[in-house]
Amino acid sequence: MKRIFIILWLSGCTIAIFAQHIGIKGKIVDSNRQALEGATVAVYRQDSVLVNGTISDAEGVFELKNLPAGNYRITVSYVGYASENIRIPDTAKNLDLGAISLTSDTELKEVTVTANSVIQKKDHLLIIPDRQQIKHAYTGYDLLYNLMI
Repeated sequence: MKRIFIILWLSGCTIAIFAQHIGIKGKIVDSNRQALEGATVAVYRQDSVLVNGTISDAEGVFELKNLPAGNYRITVSYVGYASENIRIPDTAKNLDLGAISLTSDTELKEVTVTANSVIQKKDHLLIIPDRQQIKHAYTGYDLLYNLMI
């Protein structure tokens, strides 16, 4: 009799432990309902401590499993789009947020890429002067002086 009671008690504890975890899933799309691949989904507690996070797949779908029960704030972000914040109450179990639409924040029109002008090779340095340094040098010695070599 004692053994049966212990088995029933342990199975009840196991069910209670599994009931305290929640799952959240959804799909991230733009204003044209196109899926956004690689969007960041971050789960924060109410005190702004990061709990978990993931990114969306090629279809814009994300899924978070085994989160401890509690109040959460989900932040969905993607480059060039305004972030979306969603509050999750502690009463949620397995929550499907459906399609989360992000609105375009800014358009990226021009990107400037700058690189290091000093490249270290195995046995020497390759130094590439920029246009300003060349413009202000009258001779090769002036260029070397401007490069501080």
